[in-house]
Amino acid sequence: MIFNKKLISSVFLSLCLVLINSLHPAQAKSAAWQQLTGQYAKVEFSAPYLSLAQNILFLADQEIPRLAQIHGLDSTALNQLPKARIILTDKPDVSNGFALGNTVVIYALSSMYMLYWAEEASWYYTVLTHELAHWVSFKALQRKLNKLGMVANITVPRWFYEGIAQYCAESWNLYRGEQSLRQAVIYGDLNYGALNNLDNGRLLYASANGFIRFLVKQYGDSSLVRLFAYKKNGWYFDFDEAFKAIYKKSAKTLFREFIRHSVLYYGSYLSRLPEHSFTEVFTNGLMDDPKQIVWLSQRDSLVLVAGREKSHHRFVTLKLIRIHQGKIQSEKVLTNNLGTRIIVSPDRRLLAFGRPTYQIEADQLDLRFEWQIIDLKTIETVKIQGAYRARYGAFDFRNRLYLVEVLPTGSQIHRWSMKDGMQKGFLLFENRAVGPITFNAKNELFMIAEKEGRRSLLRWQNAHLDSLLTGGMLLDLKMLNSKYLAINLVKDDHLEIEIFDSSEKKSVGRLVDQFEYYFSDVDSPNRQLLTYRFEGDGLRHFYSIPFDSLLHFGKPNFSKNSYGLWQSQAPVTRDSLFARKRFNFKKKKFKLSQKRFPFFPLENVLTAALPFFDPAVGWGFSGITAWIEALQRQMLIGAFYIMPQNLDKSFYTLTHNLRIFNSELITGIYHGPVIFAFKDQEWFYLVQENYYLMLKKYLFPFKGSRWKLTAAARYQYFKHRFVEKQQAYPSTFRYQGPGLAMNLIYDLPSIRGLAFPVRYFNFQAQIFKTVRSDYSFKIIEGDLTWGSELFFDQLGLWQRLTYLRQSGHLPPLKTVGLDRFYQLEIPRDYTYTRTVRGFNEDRLTNQLWWSSTELRYLIDERTSYKLLFIPVNLLSVDTFFDYARLNSKRNSEVSSFGLQISMGEKTARFSAGLARSFIDWQAGKTSYYLRLEVLLGNTVYGIQ
Repeated sequence: MIFNKKLISSVFLSLCLVLINSLHPAQAKSAAWQQLTGQYAKVEFSAPYLSLAQNILFLADQEIPRLAQIHGLDSTALNQLPKARIILTDKPDVSNGFALGNTVVIYALSSMYMLYWAEEASWYYTVLTHELAHWVSFKALQRKLNKLGMVANITVPRWFYEGIAQYCAESWNLYRGEQSLRQAVIYGDLNYGALNNLDNGRLLYASANGFIRFLVKQYGDSSLVRLFAYKKNGWYFDFDEAFKAIYKKSAKTLFREFIRHSVLYYGSYLSRLPEHSFTEVFTNGLMDDPKQIVWLSQRDSLVLVAGREKSHHRFVTLKLIRIHQGKIQSEKVLTNNLGTRIIVSPDRRLLAFGRPTYQIEADQLDLRFEWQIIDLKTIETVKIQGAYRARYGAFDFRNRLYLVEVLPTGSQIHRWSMKDGMQKGFLLFENRAVGPITFNAKNELFMIAEKEGRRSLLRWQNAHLDSLLTGGMLLDLKMLNSKYLAINLVKDDHLEIEIFDSSEKKSVGRLVDQFEYYFSDVDSPNRQLLTYRFEGDGLRHFYSIPFDSLLHFGKPNFSKNSYGLWQSQAPVTRDSLFARKRFNFKKKKFKLSQKRFPFFPLENVLTAALPFFDPAVGWGFSGITAWIEALQRQMLIGAFYIMPQNLDKSFYTLTHNLRIFNSELITGIYHGPVIFAFKDQEWFYLVQENYYLMLKKYLFPFKGSRWKLTAAARYQYFKHRFVEKQQAYPSTFRYQGPGLAMNLIYDLPSIRGLAFPVRYFNFQAQIFKTVRSDYSFKIIEGDLTWGSELFFDQLGLWQRLTYLRQSGHLPPLKTVGLDRFYQLEIPRDYTYTRTVRGFNEDRLTNQLWWSSTELRYLIDERTSYKLLFIPVNLLSVDTFFDYARLNSKRNSEVSSFGLQISMGEKTARFSAGLARSFIDWQAGKTSYYLRLEVLLGNTVYGIQ
């Protein structure tokens, strides 16, 4: 094949840019990647985090042998393991990690302090050991077919992986098991389905954690070793077969025994706890799912409410509401993009909150928070300059705002005032993670801080840091008055409230209840602590607790029962001392090197090929391959169906994505038939070869998470050949050329996806022009899509508009206009066409105006029915109007209207309907139809 010189130059230039970026010595240190290599692992990290990377590698070298022993891997098998790849990244700012194949990813920033984490261990220790346990499990369950990729372990359920990882890496604690499991037992939600409940991830983790510990209590650690070793030399690991062989019962049967055990345990435990009666705060009609309530003035019935306004929203709204005689009198939405707690000044005049903001850094998505301050009397807004990794903060009694920014190696507190602006780094704390803070009337700063997994209550005054309380899992705090602090803390795997006298440095009250209470606000004028608890509906219910009651609660007379003890199970090892005891205390010298190409290595997701034989065309082979780098900075995906003796009927495609320069470089190859190769209702066997190179750039305008802009440039080369000789067309033809595209999206998301958006806007424009081709033409396309709720959340409008213009001479079978395949509303591979429902003709043009309007009413969000094996969800009845205006030798208009019933998850919809179509508003024709529709959110340079 002959390539155009411009294409060769483009490819060569791109490769040079990649090489320069990898080798240039002046590359910014923050973007440079380094690597530490140890005995069993290697850690990749950016330059500022060398010390943390050393600790992580030391921990990995300590923990991998222990984890291998738990999984039944002897020293020989341990030494045969490849070195685990550990990536330490500070983007995005989330508190988590994951394992993929041979790679473990650890996120590095606010992960250092977890507000609701009930274990005396640093989060880094816990998350790393958890993910390394996954890594060892992957290795222990490998069989012969694992050479074909990670998909070979698809028989192993997620609950088993998560349960084993928690058993190996964590102690039984409130938030990783106890609380969710207890609530499920109390409200009758604990069943086998809990192990696979993706809608409630905390319950999945808790039930898996408890079930594994129960199995160990009943059958011993050796049962897990035998399970991992089942048919060690087999082709693949069949989990259900192995489980039944080891435990003599299915997992479903044994889980029923675990439920009985749990019911007896928690019934006995909770019956020993008191239940107090408090006044429930009015929330009816405020929001479907309120998350925080703050009383601004009970006299004026003015309240701030943050939460999900509707149950199907995927965003948090903050509203200012006035209540009169139990009814909402007025309201004002302050933001629908809340990302942090709301903070109110002591005089209830100033409000502060953070909104998530995104940008692309180091070829990854970077999350931070942009803070705003609102004067609640004037509703004037001040935006604090810059974006911060800060989730906690407080106003002092001079209305100065303090923000806590948690960093990988410490924390810093910034101070903002109307007079001086932001004073960054007002307080610095090395090797200490600071969490929630508060002030008393003397402007003394109180904080909960963590060091090496141990949390303390500290007071800062006159440049002096004073330790008030150490020990126990301190989570949150609120200042009741100048003397007393209310502290949320965990004891005996139960969340309670403790009242602390800051002047005497001692606890003076303790509230323990069958329920667990979290802080929402302090209503000082009425001397009440506003709290919430989770009840049977899974939502927060708010209660006010008088200060006097808090001071007079004594220690309850109960003891945790001894029935069961399955929670306390810990893995049996030769050395029972966990490496966490030595973490941060010992350093080794590891080999340090530069990581020139952080985009490698790739994980083999799936690679498989099968031979076949067809008497008509001979032998061939088909297959698929998919490779991915853990941070998705590089992907390689290919599929093929090749018959060497008949390449015309062969198919292969290969796509390579590389994130570089904070952009995405995409190259691809396609060889195969053109699907929409039609002329006058006759399909032609047209073979296409497509080679393309594209550069995409992602931007976030307006510094928010709602708007996203994508700009793309590409160069494409096409070669086509008719398999059968055609009199009207040349047997082979080629064209090539550059193109530009942009896509602007605004999304106020819903769990119902694009089928029922709350608000959605998408504008896309693109142009393609040929150069030095057999056919010279240009295509301009503009698409506008918007969707919105109307009047109430079950009624929505979906509107799409398209403008298409062609100039020049199109190649054979490539068309602009309407096509007759209105039953398929999916991207076309060879046409610039749209469809009108009920109109089954091809109408070609050089300029097309097209629109589709749907008014959609939601009948049911989730039903118990299935269409074959597809759940019937988001069931709706729709009225529609489709319209097209074609400019050709004579202008013509095609339109239709009708009624349809549709269903489908998020972006794929199946419909059955009745349409009546018209040509130039005359000669109406009625037809019934079935339809598949794919709603695409970002279609920059889709299939064409």
